[in-house]
Amino acid sequence: MRKLTLLIERNVLMTLIILLWLKSVIISFTTFQLPLYSWFDIMVVFINPIGIIMIMFGVSFLWRKRLSPLMLFIIYLLLLGLLYANVLYYRFYIDFVTVSVLLQLNNVGGLGPSTVELFSPLDTLLFVDVAVIGYVIFKMNRKKNHPVVPNKKRYAFTGVGLLVFTLVIALIQNPFLLQTDYDREELVKSLGLYNYQLINIANGVKSPVMKAFADEADVKEVQSYIQGKEEKDSFQEFGIAEGKNVVFISLESTQNFVINQKVNGKEITPFLNELIQDSFYFNNIYDQAAQGKTSDAEFMINTGLYPLPSGSVFVRRPNNEFQSLPHILREANGYTAAAFHGMMPHFGIETICINR
Repeated sequence: MRKLTLLIERNVLMTLIILLWLKSVIISFTTFQLPLYSWFDIMVVFINPIGIIMIMFGVSFLWRKRLSPLMLFIIYLLLLGLLYANVLYYRFYIDFVTVSVLLQLNNVGGLGPSTVELFSPLDTLLFVDVAVIGYVIFKMNRKKNHPVVPNKKRYAFTGVGLLVFTLVIALIQNPFLLQTDYDREELVKSLGLYNYQLINIANGVKSPVMKAFADEADVKEVQSYIQGKEEKDSFQEFGIAEGKNVVFISLESTQNFVINQKVNGKEITPFLNELIQDSFYFNNIYDQAAQGKTSDAEFMINTGLYPLPSGSVFVRRPNNEFQSLPHILREANGYTAAAFHGMMPHFGIETICINR
């Protein structure tokens, strides 16, 4: 133990970099379902975390004469926490955390039991080193004999060089990579998890900036597109439900495979099976819900609009005014609307009744 402590004290920076790099690579291969098609893709996954990890640790000492072990340890914990947050999020949603998602943490109050089920006993392997590293850092702080900062220029040049190399390789392989931010698995594979987070932050900042600099020409382009769509699109059976009540029933996490299936001789969805016989039934569709999940589904049902590619409309655009179906029917045809959401104890079903 003493030899290990001395080794870490002498090489605390390199130890933390290697540990975090190894964990990032192992998680990329064992947890994330990245699209790996060749040995080149595998090599990229090994390389892409190193540069950004070095830069993140470098923030703590590039303006100091000596290393701050405590600051290094805090950065290590933050980056490790971000890594594990993505592990849990990916297990549930098969997706990666974005800044917009982090802003919605206050909406997960009813998902406690589901979150607990995401933990695995093997997850403890990610944190077994934290106690040892913490003990060493504590001893180093008490001694107040902190290691001298390594060659700053060489360190910064290496970190930035590896980061640029990662970006160049990624763009050579996929020149349109940064324009396809919806394909988060491709971004993580090509750039690494931490670089992906930086891209996501940049896109989050870009959106309100672009909105602030929008002018009349941009508005006219949108209006022209909408007007063209209205002139071209038509629905042959428009008006066939005039005067009828409208009922939308949205079931949380219900997939098509349960339809017409039986367990022990009993139908799983008897009502839906019967309803399908006298309905338009679409059993082969593309799921358009994005990171807003349930709120995206509710948004699309009520407005007919696509959700945002990142985050939730209700969180990122709470002040926007949308023309929803209940509103249109109320204003034009005198309908009244009522919504029922079985939040507790039967979370996951919403019924919207629009009555004539």
